[in-house]
Amino acid sequence: MKIAVLSDTHLEDPSPPLIHVYEDRLKNMDIILHLGDFTGERVWLYLQAHTGFYEVAGNMDRGEWADSLPRKRVVQVGGVKIGMLHGFGFGDPKRYATDVFAPGLDLICFGHSHRYLWLQRPGRIPLLNPGSFSLPRAGYPGFAVFEVRRGRLTEPVWERVCT
Repeated sequence: MKIAVLSDTHLEDPSPPLIHVYEDRLKNMDIILHLGDFTGERVWLYLQAHTGFYEVAGNMDRGEWADSLPRKRVVQVGGVKIGMLHGFGFGDPKRYATDVFAPGLDLICFGHSHRYLWLQRPGRIPLLNPGSFSLPRAGYPGFAVFEVRRGRLTEPVWERVCT
């Protein structure tokens, strides 16, 4: 099972890079997780058309469509439990993300910082921040992809978005 993780698209409408990445990579994923800050309802609607789409709201998401989205959620896919949240309003994301969820998760995905992070520490829940799809604070725009094989997560691969 292939899973793509996006965050912080910060687009009002689906942009040419988003459409290209969706057609080339995302539509063939089993699951797409979006960690908030779509910014525009039309971007949310565009991605929501994917049958395996899960999302949470970010601090920049406004309006009725955004008010209907959860601020955090847990999804169970392929035998693993993944916690999702945007992550606004916190200091140390490593500490905050694990404090928000009950134990028993296999992975916590969060956004907000616009910086890619993969952190796997012994005895702790792995943390993944895919960075920003369109406005990175360091490096390039991108997203993360990983697989679930026999109930286990593979290490994520970061994919650059060409703008």
